[in-house]
Amino acid sequence: MGDAAADLTCERRLGDEDRAALATALVVAGERAPRLLGRIAGDRGVRLAAAANGLLALDHEARERRIAEAVREITAETPAYLELVHASWIEAALVGEPEAVRAMVAGAVAGAVAVAPALRRWLRRRAFAGLVAMPAPDSGSPAVRSPMELEAAFVATGRRRLAIAVQAAPREAVRLLAARLGVHAEEFLAESRIRAAAGVIGAAVRELGDLGGAIAAGGAHDAGALLFRAGARHLAPALADAGGELLRQVAQRLVRPLGLVLLEESARARPAAGTAAAGSAALLG
Repeated sequence: MGDAAADLTCERRLGDEDRAALATALVVAGERAPRLLGRIAGDRGVRLAAAANGLLALDHEARERRIAEAVREITAETPAYLELVHASWIEAALVGEPEAVRAMVAGAVAGAVAVAPALRRWLRRRAFAGLVAMPAPDSGSPAVRSPMELEAAFVATGRRRLAIAVQAAPREAVRLLAARLGVHAEEFLAESRIRAAAGVIGAAVRELGDLGGAIAAGGAHDAGALLFRAGARHLAPALADAGGELLRQVAQRLVRPLGLVLLEESARARPAAGTAAAGSAALLG
């Protein structure tokens, strides 16, 4: 029973592309799906095979219901809860499209122009193919927090990481750095006085890497953007480890330039063990 529950948890952590592969394998191969999916190279095959075993352990009705739910989401005209995606992502998806196409995608064609449902469906699916489904508004997911709240959480995390990293530096150097942080200076100075262990300081220095120098060389006008990037560098691995599409969902909730920074930072080296889980409280709390 415990193994089946763990396998079902694995299924819930899959992203949209993997859920599509899982549903297809179960529909086509049935009981042979775990063996078929297990042939996929690397951890992905292991995760998919475990998820398939979890679904096969359910009774027939429950299994069919879960597969049908996945198929509906995968084949939907637009990603679920599209209204939670920041408008800048929608606009980017429609760049270069004629006004008539933009109107069709929006479902608001003016005048007496009739649009075949199949055409509108095709246009919408093409336009939003790069977006993932968002969580339900009442899900409690970090991805449903307001874009301003999310941005503030990333900036605050970046500021705290910088405050830890500078603890090995002379206080005068810390004060000079604070002078470049504008509205973030006061909290930065207060946080820099909260002593951290040497290993934690070293991990923060390594994690920030080139960003430390960029912040020191910059000015108050770009301090917020650099602190956001520092926060994204720290939190992205925790969001990716949460499974499913949480990382991309949070990115889509942010204004697109900041969301792209988060996705870019997710490809960087992981933080020291334990720090990502602790840092995720900035978004979950």
